[in-house]
Amino acid sequence: GGRYGSASSPAPVVGLCLSGLSAGLDIGFSLFLIAVMRTQVEGVLSKPVVELLVANMAAVGFIFVVAGRSDLFTEQTTLAVLPVLNGKATVGELARTWAVVYVANLIGTAAFAWLAVLIGPSLHVIDRRAFGEIALTLTNPPGHFILFSGFLAGWLMGLLSWLVAASRDPIGPLVLTWLIPAGSVHFPP
Repeated sequence: GGRYGSASSPAPVVGLCLSGLSAGLDIGFSLFLIAVMRTQVEGVLSKPVVELLVANMAAVGFIFVVAGRSDLFTEQTTLAVLPVLNGKATVGELARTWAVVYVANLIGTAAFAWLAVLIGPSLHVIDRRAFGEIALTLTNPPGHFILFSGFLAGWLMGLLSWLVAASRDPIGPLVLTWLIPAGSVHFPP
């Protein structure tokens, strides 16, 4: 059972789509809060403190996804493969799950980004330049480094999904969820 469907009956497309859309919207809170933090504290606090606060804001969207039990594509790369490996689901069902969740995640994040760009500056909590600075920070490394980082992030989120599924304590998975993005603090020159 659960949000992924059972091993013999995959989750309905509508349920996967709504859950994936929710995850995309949830993860958008990370971008919004990173932009707010950059706008409100850069120049006020030291660069290492700003980076630490920004990294903590990056974790918020992931915590919302985990606490809300939404379907994020990076989780699907691990959990949805197991039934295929056990012969209880087909590769076609796996491809359908991946496609639905991935597209729904993209639609949710695009919708949230549109709202963040519209609302944040209007409320004067985000300077529009913060979005560009965030984008440059994420796209500045060479392409192979970004690709490798994506694989590593997917692996970590897959590992996290296994830890969440195995956990009996609701606080443990939230702390683990916070540690992954918060551990990505970097101090640009």
